[in-house]
Amino acid sequence: MKEKDPSTAYVLGIYYDNLERTYLFQRRNGFFLRYDEAKNSKGDESKTGSLSLDISDPYDYLPSYNDLINRVNRPNTITRDKRGVEDLNIIASINTSQSQAALSFVLRSLDKAGLVNQRGYQILIQTLALKIFDEKRNEQYPNRYLEFYVTDQEREFTDLTDERIQTFIERLRNIWEKAEEKYQKILSDQAINWTNINHVRAITAICAAFQDYSFINSARTDLYQLVFYNFANAFTRDESAQFLTPLPVIEFIVDIVNPQSDETVLDPCCGTGDFLSVAFVKSAEKRWKLDDANIFGIDVDESMIMLSTLNMLLNGDGEAKLFHEPDKGSILGKVGYKQGITTPELIPLDLDKHKNGEWDAPFADGSKLKKFDVILTNPPFGDDRAYKPTTKFDRDVIELYDTWNMASRSKIDLGIVFLENAYRSLAEGGRLGIVLSNSFAAVNKYQEVREWLMDKMRIVALFDLPPNVFAEVDVHTTIIIAYKPKKDELDRLSEQSYSVFTKDIQAVGYEKRTRERNKFFNPIYKVNTLDFTVQTDEENRPILDEDFSGTIKDFRAWALGQEDNLKKLFLKGDE
Repeated sequence: MKEKDPSTAYVLGIYYDNLERTYLFQRRNGFFLRYDEAKNSKGDESKTGSLSLDISDPYDYLPSYNDLINRVNRPNTITRDKRGVEDLNIIASINTSQSQAALSFVLRSLDKAGLVNQRGYQILIQTLALKIFDEKRNEQYPNRYLEFYVTDQEREFTDLTDERIQTFIERLRNIWEKAEEKYQKILSDQAINWTNINHVRAITAICAAFQDYSFINSARTDLYQLVFYNFANAFTRDESAQFLTPLPVIEFIVDIVNPQSDETVLDPCCGTGDFLSVAFVKSAEKRWKLDDANIFGIDVDESMIMLSTLNMLLNGDGEAKLFHEPDKGSILGKVGYKQGITTPELIPLDLDKHKNGEWDAPFADGSKLKKFDVILTNPPFGDDRAYKPTTKFDRDVIELYDTWNMASRSKIDLGIVFLENAYRSLAEGGRLGIVLSNSFAAVNKYQEVREWLMDKMRIVALFDLPPNVFAEVDVHTTIIIAYKPKKDELDRLSEQSYSVFTKDIQAVGYEKRTRERNKFFNPIYKVNTLDFTVQTDEENRPILDEDFSGTIKDFRAWALGQEDNLKKLFLKGDE
């Protein structure tokens, strides 16, 4: 940096220390900051103590010449009507002050408009669907500029007769008309009333907050927290007992179960659809990409289905089959085919023919249940979420399950119900990854259910998780991994006292934090005990303090010594 350079000139600074660690800095508009915005914990107001100096920068963060030119020459005023996806910023981290401010602004605006409710939730999801459609359309047709934006003048409207806001409304409605056919599941029931000033104010706030960020180009982990975690929790009532599975846990289970290629995947209580989207994304990184037309999800909450649809639109091709089934959800409604129809739909079990787990009994109308290759799920569980039949219909439904005969006859843990649900929905050779309360593996009252499970499936692995895994509740959980062999094969394996891989996961690599009303998972890195600096790998990336990566390696090494069928199912693609 030359002395004669003006103090506002953009400067890139690189510090390389004797431990081969790289630190990137920038002078921008007179402020000295880290080049990685996520490390400026107070945004442009960050001083030395707020620059995360304990964390170095990976070598691939070094910007190219073109990156620098774009930063230096970025205009102070943004012409939003002449932009494409590549002109948008990337959500590099939810920890940036910009991301946190955007989240808080949207939540405050919805609160002010009286829309922190079901209607507001639907408006939010539908508006974000328009943004995703607009970005994907520009990606396909680069000469067509983005239309999802709001100008400062448009936001200054006083009433809906103002020409400025009418221009905005017309622009967004044009996106809607093009997106409606493609995104039917989200947009078929319009939650937005364009003649309601509170709705329009909410949409301008959402647009203003996210218009400068690309959803389709952003880091998946942080976009997940930004959209699917924060907003799902903000609009979900505590009494509904919704709590979402953190992404590192989902990725771990998907890596272990290893769904791929032409396999079918189901989450019978899919929530925001993260098991499904992660399975699709991870398979796309391999040679064995899933077809998202083979991905299925069911949930009792229509808002969750809308959000999971948005999730799959963002990460897949929008062909996933996601079903809303109120009241009993997948406890009663199963994916299947009516006679003579090839399109899958939800079919209720026959309360008489299918009692006590006899789900393979033929339907009177010729319908047939679909069986799945992989089931991944984190169902509701625990005494406070037990199934308690209060009507004859409730009892008839729960008597469809063989495990009801092993319960107290007044209630049954929903986790046990979904465990049997998963088993009976799996095809022969199908694999299961499920999160349950760890009391299932330890408490005496579940002894009969454990014996039932071992008589039905080959238990592959058990992973105990620490109580701080879920942000909303402190619960002790166990991940059960299993597959469904033929009966004679399972008998043979049981006679041989087959091996089960077990691991007590201690470190998960994150902790829950709240900032400006926003919940997020803050990364925890391994620290060098000699100088208290963050440990880095060969690429100078900070190393998370987590047990998942090492456990996956240990599991795969263990699996090499197991039966051929287990190796085929869990190690395919690792050759």
